Order: sequence, then C-alpha cells, then structure tokens
Amino acid sequence: MGVPKKLRICGYCGSSYYRIGFHRYCSIECGQAARREANLRTTHLPRPSRKTGENTTCQQCGRIFYVPKNRLHAKYCSHKCYELSRWNGNRSRNATCLQCSKAFTYSLAQKQRFCSPVCASKWRSSHFRGQKHPHWRGGHRYYRGPNWSSQRDKVRKRDNFTCQHCGITESQLHKQMDVDHIKPFTTFNSYKQANRLSNLRCLCHSCHMKEWITQMAIPRFLPLQLA
Repeated sequence: MGVPKKLRICGYCGSSYYRIGFHRYCSIECGQAARREANLRTTHLPRPSRKTGENTTCQQCGRIFYVPKNRLHAKYCSHKCYELSRWNGNRSRNATCLQCSKAFTYSLAQKQRFCSPVCASKWRSSHFRGQKHPHWRGGHRYYRGPNWSSQRDKVRKRDNFTCQHCGITESQLHKQMDVDHIKPFTTFNSYKQANRLSNLRCLCHSCHMKEWITQMAIPRFLPLQLA
C-alpha cells in the first residue's frame, strides 16, 4: 500500500489540496507569490538615519549642503567654491626673478621668488654667505677668507697637481693635494695678502704636516721644553 495523502490548505490562496508530506502551498506559483510579498514587507521598511551632521549654506554659491559632524566648520560646498572665494578662480600670478630678473608665472600656493632652483641656489649663495648669514658666529679659526677656494684651485693647476717637495702627483696619491702658505696665514693682517699666488704652493699631506711642524709646532713648544 502506498503512503496516504493528507488534506491540506494552501497558505497563500486558501484552497484545499491533497499532498504527501508537508507542503505549505498548493503550487509553485503560490509559493513564489508568497515569497515576493514577504520580501516587499521586509526590504522596503524605512531605515533609521545615521546622519549626525547638519545642513549648512555655502558662503560662495549659497547652495545648501550636508556637513558631517567632524566637519561642522566647513564653509564651502566644494573645492571650486573655495578657490573662487580665496583667489577669484585665478591661482597664478606674474613675478620677476630676484636673481636673473626674468619674468615667470607661479602658483599662489607656492609663493615663488625665483624662476628656477638654479637661480634660487645662486641667490642664496651670494646673500647667505659669511657675515650675511643670520647664523654667522664669526667663522672658525682655520677660515682663510672668501677667495681661498678659488686661489687654492689656481695653485693646484699652476703646480700641475704635484707636490713641490717630494714630486708625487695626485694621480699617484689618489687624493687632492694640500695648498700651503709659505709665510703663515696668521702673520698677515689681510687675507688678500696672505692668499697671493706667490705665497702659496702645492704639497702632499705628508710634506704639509712636516712643514707645519717646522714652522708652527717647534717654535711654539720649544720654549716650554727649555724652561
């Protein structure tokens, strides 16, 4: 004998039907219609608002816009309105380079005074050097004047990058030659007189140290040893 069918009532249309096992609806169409109505009842319910900010008015265009709680200080609805309010829509300005006097265009956000980094570097080198620099503290004790670098290069080229005592060259030594004052720098009152080419010569570091001991160290410490 087969399993007897039971009389049931459709949960959607209410009609009676016979079916083996548990079935809530009499047909597939009734089941689909019931599920559609259930989805409409659950998915279209109004959700509670999560907005914690407030509406404000743009100071530039007058449009009302929403501002989150952490940005209640906002005054403009967009970056475009901010630029129009601050720079009237034009963020570029014309200027003249302080170094080369060349006309150039710059952005207001950058506030440039030079047309290129090269001009900026040249201007700072000439206006923030030595006593002109705000952090100048008198220089170090071995400062040889502002023309020392150029005079040193001229002497090295004049002596063909060769030590005037031992004859070794920079290519053999693998380092730059020292430039020595024949008459010590401290004996002059002017750096221009001390840094004359006739008072300079090219020496290797070893010969330079020997010359310094002969000229400076022995005369300074010999009276102390004899006392």
